[in-house]
Amino acid sequence: MNTKQLYKTKHYIDKILLKKKISYIEISNSLLHIHRSHHDFLSTYFNSSSINRRFNYKIKKAISALKFSLTKKSLVKETTIITPQIFDILIVSHFVPSANNSPYEDFYFSQIINSLLKTKHCIKILYLNDVNITTLDELNRINSKVSFENISKKIPTKIFFIFAISIFLQSLIYRFKSCFSKDSDKKKFYKNISRMESSWTNLGVSYNIGSIVRKSKPKYIMTTFDGQAYERLIYFFSKKFYEKIICIGYLHSALFEHQISVKQSLGPNFDPDIIFTQGNFATRVLNNSFNKDYTKIMTIGSPRKFDFDKGTKKEKSILIIPSGFLNEVIYLFSFAKELAQLIPDYKIYFRVHPSFSPEFILDDLSSNHIANLFFSDSTFENAASACKFALFRDSTAIFNAIKLGLIPVRIGKEEEDISVNPIYGIREILPEFYTPCQFLSQIDYLSSLDIGVFQKAIDDIVSEYNESDFYAVFK
Repeated sequence: MNTKQLYKTKHYIDKILLKKKISYIEISNSLLHIHRSHHDFLSTYFNSSSINRRFNYKIKKAISALKFSLTKKSLVKETTIITPQIFDILIVSHFVPSANNSPYEDFYFSQIINSLLKTKHCIKILYLNDVNITTLDELNRINSKVSFENISKKIPTKIFFIFAISIFLQSLIYRFKSCFSKDSDKKKFYKNISRMESSWTNLGVSYNIGSIVRKSKPKYIMTTFDGQAYERLIYFFSKKFYEKIICIGYLHSALFEHQISVKQSLGPNFDPDIIFTQGNFATRVLNNSFNKDYTKIMTIGSPRKFDFDKGTKKEKSILIIPSGFLNEVIYLFSFAKELAQLIPDYKIYFRVHPSFSPEFILDDLSSNHIANLFFSDSTFENAASACKFALFRDSTAIFNAIKLGLIPVRIGKEEEDISVNPIYGIREILPEFYTPCQFLSQIDYLSSLDIGVFQKAIDDIVSEYNESDFYAVFK
């Protein structure tokens, strides 16, 4: 997909999402929320090669769920929690295991949770991805003011049939529009969104969170805010089941240039009441998108704390940090292997996203040993401590690398039309190369760059964590 197709798709989506009466069933369709601008994600809108296979998979999945519902009185499965159930703040997060057996801290909300624990608030953390029971038991014994629980994907039978019929009818409407559309791109667009595969999970998860809100009546609910469908549904069901609740979205990462759905207001029913951002740049952008009458945008800064490093006494070492997309990992790993062979006097460290499984990289390094190429499984601070450069494409870890004193160097692609640069706001001063040879030819010049220039430039994008402003919300 190119830029023209991207914004043509946005136009189609706006016609659906920005109409006066939008249903939560339509909101549940993840393909109506462009929360990423990466090629792998965007290609699903016009790639029709696997539509029939995916549609057949959806039918099989629906039949399987239907059979299950007919053999059970309810699709609800209760989870036993050791810790007290009294809480006034509900946090919805994703479980990411700690590296190197270090003490567990929530990957997205750890510093926020630590700040809240200094107050009288009690917290429940709900994980969207399943965490094994043993791990939950261990987490629930850490602090009596925090409880941890998995979100059940199972819903009451009556609600299941309401969702199933509604999804089926909405899918038929989209397929009908696809059949009668004369524009080929529009035809593909409606055929793709008619799959509505993600609606099952999005509705089940958000409904169950809403049910917890209805039962426990917490004062606040906080989620990550990336512009995804399930986030909007969590706000919808939480407000529907308990009108007094305050919904908070935390934009924990950087804003990408073509990240559309996070910048889109869908009205008071589906927008959070408060959005926390990491910097004034994102706050300005979102203030231009959301209605200030019912959504407040606040800069609280980045809760991740790093010691400011001016980049002195760095070794001849390079840290390469891909994002969690498989194709990006493969592309930058290939780049790393070629670069390592070109500069044997430099150490190259390759570090993947914590949620990414590194088996194929370890296997490759084992069978194709390159003396100066290493896989880094240490903490980010340790991995960055001895390195001079940080090479990246779309990983937001580059912000932390810059704060830790590494000179940022972006690896571009000649055919790249839609930018996935997380620090596009400073691209005027950002070095960018397309091949290892290009990078190597400029390595002496790059070594002379002042890291302080980059650190100052990103202050507007990722600022220091402001705990006092944060506390002002949770009175």
